[in-house]
Amino acid sequence: MAFWTSNEPGVLPEWIFWLFSTTALLSLISLGTLPSGQISTEHIVGFLVSALTAGLARINAVKVLVGINAVACLFIVAGTLIVVLAVDMESKGVGVVSAIMVGYAAFSVWWVWYLNLYRVKPSPTTKVSRPPTDSYPVAKSYSAPLPKGAGSAPYEKQLAERGILDIEHGEKPEDPSPDDYATELNLFDAGELDQPLWAKHLVEAEGDAEKAKWKYLKERVGTAPVRRAEHEKAKIEAEMQAFAEAQRLEKERLAAERKAAEEAIHRRIEREIEQEEAERKAAEEAERVAAEEPERKCLEEREAKRVAAEEAKRKRLEAWGYLLALFLVTIFLIFISAI
Repeated sequence: MAFWTSNEPGVLPEWIFWLFSTTALLSLISLGTLPSGQISTEHIVGFLVSALTAGLARINAVKVLVGINAVACLFIVAGTLIVVLAVDMESKGVGVVSAIMVGYAAFSVWWVWYLNLYRVKPSPTTKVSRPPTDSYPVAKSYSAPLPKGAGSAPYEKQLAERGILDIEHGEKPEDPSPDDYATELNLFDAGELDQPLWAKHLVEAEGDAEKAKWKYLKERVGTAPVRRAEHEKAKIEAEMQAFAEAQRLEKERLAAERKAAEEAIHRRIEREIEQEEAERKAAEEAERVAAEEPERKCLEEREAKRVAAEEAKRKRLEAWGYLLALFLVTIFLIFISAI
């Protein structure tokens, strides 16, 4: 916390804590200096309140401090009003006391206001308005059970284009066509029956097969558009699923190609980095060799001089060896001639 001021909400300046701490310390010193018989409850309560406010200021309990000081301010203002209004203003010294009380009350009000500046204020909440549910469009549903996804506009449009669903007139299937009668009759003659439906009409006709036949064919023809619509819807759904699967495979292929291209780019970048690193090392080696070339030449010159010096020394030794041998041979010949 800063000493004189604080820009952080909920954090008091440090001087307020030291003010309350000093007040508590002075109250404690006052209690210590008073004789035991003169210590009253007011002195003890004053010290405890001072210590409490110092502790609250230390932990930045601003709301509690504002509450305590607001209560004290109310008592001070009430006492001031009593002194100013209820006491005879002509009494000796009452004017000075009244002025002091009014000033103390004003200071108390200002103190509560000042402490309230550091209290954390709740942020204003923004009310989110929602449109009424009547404004949302309600989709119409087809009476017959449709496969999953059949309520979409492209789906219904495809059915309408095939003559299966009439969107502009209540989304109802078309009427049976003459081909439906011929188809159902041929299926009945071929023995391809809807057994549950046939059994139903046979029971209702009390075993009269001829009567049950025509009721069966009539109901089959009546439901033919609905069954045809369901078949077309299933077919379109299968086509849409196949198209979605093809799109998924295409996305996977594109993703694989993109990944392969990225890996190729990464490999190329790595090769370029390795090549640049090799070139850099070669350049550093060349610079090192170029920097060491004068020293190498100097060493070679020193080595050549050393070899030349050793060669000259060897030749001098050989010459002294020849001279010594000649000297010894001459001494030997003189010795032989003297004998």
